[in-house]
Amino acid sequence: NAVPCYNIIDIGIAKPGDVISIYIASAYDKYSGDIGNIYYGTRGDAVADIVRNNGTAFVVAVAIFVLTIVLIISLLFMKNVNVDKRKAGYAFGFILTAALWSITDNPIMQLVTGNVFGVYMSNMILLLLMPVLYIMYQRCFAVKRRFAKIFEICMYVFAINFLTGVMFQLFSVCDFA
Repeated sequence: NAVPCYNIIDIGIAKPGDVISIYIASAYDKYSGDIGNIYYGTRGDAVADIVRNNGTAFVVAVAIFVLTIVLIISLLFMKNVNVDKRKAGYAFGFILTAALWSITDNPIMQLVTGNVFGVYMSNMILLLLMPVLYIMYQRCFAVKRRFAKIFEICMYVFAINFLTGVMFQLFSVCDFA
């Protein structure tokens, strides 16, 4: 399918001079036979290369996610503090969504879960959801009625885009890619 992923294929024993052909078939014609990169080595070499190239970003994204969860919990238990919880809720929701998006965008998640399509779908859904949360956060700062109306129209447009994209993907009308 059109989901970008790492395909690790064990070829087995090959003698020098053997010709190996790899074909990729896809329901989407434009992806059939499209091989971006081929790496030579064992499965462990390929996994080690993926972890070496993406490990730091994955650890940082998980740390931001955990830190945001801790801050959300502390926000819920704040009392007698002059904090606009609605603004803070939208801000933390956006940060949480961005952290989850960067976690699911990492190839290490494909290795951890083994579900390439599920990781890809959650990545695309979070990507479509981020503008909605960001505009809802910006709406909290709109004082004048005219500016508030502009933000509300933007929220509706992005929300319709989000729902339409998710429904089209789930009903296989089109693909996010």
